[in-house]
Amino acid sequence: EYMGEHSSNIPTTMPSALFETSARLPTKFGVFLTSVYRDVVTAKEVVVLASPDRELKQAVPVRLHDQCATSEVFGSLKCDCQQQLEFAQQYILEHGGIIIYLQQEGRGIGLSNKIAAYRLQQEQGLDTVDANIALGLPEEARSYQVVPDILNHLGVQSIQLMTNNPFKIKELTRLGVIITARIPVIVARNIQNEGYLSTKALRQGHMLTNPAEAQLATIKHKDSFTFLKGLQHGIRSHIPSRPFVTMLFTQSIDGNSTNSIASSTDTINLWRAMQNSHSAVLVDIEAMSSATSIEESGIHAEQIVVVDRHFVSPTVSWLSTSRAGSDKPVVIATPVTPRPTLPGTVVIPCQVNESNVPDLRRLCETLHSQFSVESIIIRCGTFVTELSKVPEPWEWVDRVVVMIVPEISEDKENRVRGAIPNLDQVRSFQVDQTIVIHGQISPTIGPNKL
Repeated sequence: EYMGEHSSNIPTTMPSALFETSARLPTKFGVFLTSVYRDVVTAKEVVVLASPDRELKQAVPVRLHDQCATSEVFGSLKCDCQQQLEFAQQYILEHGGIIIYLQQEGRGIGLSNKIAAYRLQQEQGLDTVDANIALGLPEEARSYQVVPDILNHLGVQSIQLMTNNPFKIKELTRLGVIITARIPVIVARNIQNEGYLSTKALRQGHMLTNPAEAQLATIKHKDSFTFLKGLQHGIRSHIPSRPFVTMLFTQSIDGNSTNSIASSTDTINLWRAMQNSHSAVLVDIEAMSSATSIEESGIHAEQIVVVDRHFVSPTVSWLSTSRAGSDKPVVIATPVTPRPTLPGTVVIPCQVNESNVPDLRRLCETLHSQFSVESIIIRCGTFVTELSKVPEPWEWVDRVVVMIVPEISEDKENRVRGAIPNLDQVRSFQVDQTIVIHGQISPTIGPNKL
């Protein structure tokens, strides 16, 4: 009866969250303005941490963070939630912003179910998604219905969302939140959470912080993972005065150069991850002349460098179109003058000797100085014959990797052994039917005797 008489005074929509109180909160990172809201549907408290004394209206950095007691209270290493929260706290104090902390343990399934899922992961080897499903629970049970009302109460008109999770972007967009940009959440990894992060990347589409980490998350093979972690550590700790250089050879079991690799998933993931661990991949045009896309050429790196000794660039015109949306033009290195350009490419000089052998050392130095390339992997397939003629010392090369694939090649002229410099600290492991040999350059000058 009351509603019938006073219906004109009743709002057509009710807020999903009600403001309760606020105060300044000192933390180890600094002081936050802390507010508490009440979810009117679940009656749960929602905590908001905001950078104080800043205007937060347009393009505000916002982190939606779901409670994770296992990591944030008990220090669990199975996930990266605590590190993401601390990253967000430090970021918003430096740049301004807001953290909205929601009580949605275990992607919304609760602490008891989360621990039950852990048990299935340990006993049955299930990943975090399949464990939820095996318990009869949804893969994703979180709701962000309260977020628009909280942002509106705070006067926020648009946000930069701090996340690696496309689900959060999709949900907030559906709820009418204006997202102007995404801020990646960059945290360290550990051996305990690699499986969890791999699942987030592969099955839930999480956008990991860089191509190297994204590919590393696909590595299931233990020896491959150990090798790649060591390679990436070498790249990160390398002296900045010159680029870190890896030479990658692929050869058949009869010792000849080949551009093919085995087709097993583990081998392909390793091959791609090696390239993505570097900021540039350098390849000879002859290895790509029949390709129609970068994916078909197997090129996986932020920066692509093509050595084109005769400037047959029309055969790689597809590079400029297949790189649409990238802010990194294709670099074409050629000794030909004058050097025409193609859309989406930059042409630079590449010195060659009387045998038309490119000066790869000087080219790497140019890429470092002109394009700020910090690490380069050289796919040496079609450089094999030329490299065997190079008499200079190899101290500019940091790693050599040889992948021996299970095939026989008829290309007797391109023998890999003569092109590989002497190696120290040689290690090897097997991935399916492919043998991987890697080592560092030996101070002894001359061809490798392996």
